[in-house]
Amino acid sequence: MQPLNELGVIVLFAQQAEQAGFEIVSIQATFPDAIVSHNEQRYRVEFEFQAMNFKAHEHDPSYCDFIICWENDWPESPLPVMALNEDSWQETDISLTARLAIERNHWRDRALKAEGQLNATRPKNLDGTVGRPRILIDPAKLDYYLEHGPGNVSIREAKEVLALSRRIHYRHRDAAIYLARNKEN
Repeated sequence: MQPLNELGVIVLFAQQAEQAGFEIVSIQATFPDAIVSHNEQRYRVEFEFQAMNFKAHEHDPSYCDFIICWENDWPESPLPVMALNEDSWQETDISLTARLAIERNHWRDRALKAEGQLNATRPKNLDGTVGRPRILIDPAKLDYYLEHGPGNVSIREAKEVLALSRRIHYRHRDAAIYLARNKEN
């Protein structure tokens, strides 16, 4: 059976769960989709048709232990991905050690991309230069973020830092426009 959507993935996993050593403890309509048990360990799982849908739905990886999908189209996922279309899906390493290694590699690769040390295209700034545009940010928030790193900062905190930098940037921009207009008068 080849599923056509997320619901099909749930049905397929439910059919094969027992023979693979999994027990479905609970299923719900909200994130994460299910709690499953394997080797007397409970895991929070999210079902997706394609693994990249996890990212598209903006789920927080810290509230999920692994993704069960039909097709793994997200090789750089911060979580283990169990793709049911692969013959060896039952051998996917879902241990805590594997999750931590995947998360560490994910954040390392993101940092290297940000520094331009990994093959990544860098977008051009509005002024035509290539590289990171200057971001104005509250020094206390920035110090906290840099000290704890992205692996220890929640997505909410990271978004707060980004939103703060945008607010400060727009305040400076608006002040410059105001001064320029008043200077002309």
